Amino acid sequence: MARQSIVFLILALAANGLAWVYQLVMARMLEPREFAVVLSIASIVAILLFTGNAFQTAVAVGSADVVNRVGAARVWQFASRAGILGAAPAVAIAVLLLVFGPQFQQTFEIADSWVVPWLALSFLISVLLAAGRGGLQGSLRFGTLGAVMMAESGLRLVVSATLVALGFGVAGATAGYAAGFAAALALTVWWLRPRGGSSASDSLALWPFLQPQLPATLAAFGIFGVQATDVVIANARMSAVALESYAAAALAGRITFYAGFVLSLLALPRFRDMFTSGRLDRRLLSAAFGALAVVLVGVLAVGFIQPDLLHTLLVGDRYASDAGLMQTYLLGTSLLTAALLVTHLLIAAGWHRVWLALLPIATAQTLAYALRDPTPQSFAGILLVGSAAMAVVSGTTGATLLWRTARAQTSIAVTAQAEPMSGSAIRRATDRRS
Repeated sequence: MARQSIVFLILALAANGLAWVYQLVMARMLEPREFAVVLSIASIVAILLFTGNAFQTAVAVGSADVVNRVGAARVWQFASRAGILGAAPAVAIAVLLLVFGPQFQQTFEIADSWVVPWLALSFLISVLLAAGRGGLQGSLRFGTLGAVMMAESGLRLVVSATLVALGFGVAGATAGYAAGFAAALALTVWWLRPRGGSSASDSLALWPFLQPQLPATLAAFGIFGVQATDVVIANARMSAVALESYAAAALAGRITFYAGFVLSLLALPRFRDMFTSGRLDRRLLSAAFGALAVVLVGVLAVGFIQPDLLHTLLVGDRYASDAGLMQTYLLGTSLLTAALLVTHLLIAAGWHRVWLALLPIATAQTLAYALRDPTPQSFAGILLVGSAAMAVVSGTTGATLLWRTARAQTSIAVTAQAEPMSGSAIRRATDRRS
């Protein structure tokens, strides 16, 4: 398990590095206005993908339950059926994208009509991929999951750079997403599907495993969604000049957020095991939140000490820079990233109702982007306020969860000393207290 975790961290960090390189390459191969459109498209893809990522979280927790109850051999059956379930609304959204394609192109001043079909195809494949990745994550196959992420990011970069170099512009940059997702899906199916077919003769019921986790989709989407809506709305409301400094700040924030996302992917199944056992693993909690602190402090240090250097590394000299804007954006994204990890902790414990607070905050934040004066500073301020609110809500709820779990664990230990209990009795007592 430790070896798998190390391999996953290396591959996932490399995959996120390639995603960063994709942004860098596009920033240098395209004109600033074209790159602003590509960054907006990347944010639209992120919004669509975050729906898939939230769905992946639910499938991952459900897959962990499948492993514990009926064995790892049934994960393929569960994940494939979950993918079919998720593909139904994905088809509807893809059709809507195609129907309203002309309006979409007009809003973002996209001349190439191929952009919208590539987006629709990318989203449909990504939902199927999310179910497969959730199966790998829930069955603790982290090395394989990291390889899938690496393949997706690598092929996206190669295909997009090649097509842009051949003169396909924004459409070529968008096509790389569909190519990367398709390759990653093929690898996921190959690795997840049992060799020689499923060993189970009876059908596995999907709903009992997935239904309790679906509210987790709303909680995760509240975090994921707001991380991408700002650039999409900014692209429709700001001028090309204002977008130059904003694109650099948004890119810096996304790198921070994806680092936290990789950490959350690794921690979620372990958080789930911790709460299933009813015992707090303080080493796990310290390692997860300690790693998050190192990432956030490191990024903020660079952003505040050498903002101009960070700007140059991200987008080059052709883009207008704004150190204060980037610093505000990094602060907001750091708070949002912290809220993401805590939300995964809550999801692992089954505290899904946190979505009742997170989703309204995300909605208010999105409305503020749409209604406030469209300036980079106002958008960065909205991000900072909304992310702080999410961090407070998730942090307070997470602290309450850990306090109650520790209290239940102490109470059970005292009871066990007074009157010895069987292992099953301890688990039942823990479940009642949870």
